[in-house]
Amino acid sequence: MMLQPTIEEFTALQQALQASLSQQETLASQREKLTSELRFVSHERDLLKERLDKMMRKVFAAKSEARGTEQKDMFFNEAEALAAQATPALEDGDAVDDALDATARKRLKRGRKPLDADLPRHVG
Repeated sequence: MMLQPTIEEFTALQQALQASLSQQETLASQREKLTSELRFVSHERDLLKERLDKMMRKVFAAKSEARGTEQKDMFFNEAEALAAQATPALEDGDAVDDALDATARKRLKRGRKPLDADLPRHVG
């Protein structure tokens, strides 16, 4: 057998149910508000990260004038082009050997230079 609630118990249960429903509604509205605020803050954070990345690239990137592949052709070295077209002036084998000997003589020896032979010496 089931006991019937009294009128006072019934009204108390109804009030508790209404309070619970209103509390759930306020929690749902707070959740929606926090969710929208989180979206906004996340979007703002992403924009600030992009700005920071752009500034970092600007500060720490290569400092050359040729930034992209489309600009590489703008700077043309004329000396290299003329050197590629020119023919060598020395065609004799002896002249090439003389040129090699001249460059070999120009190289300096490493280490200390020898003392002059005219200096007086004391053997002790």
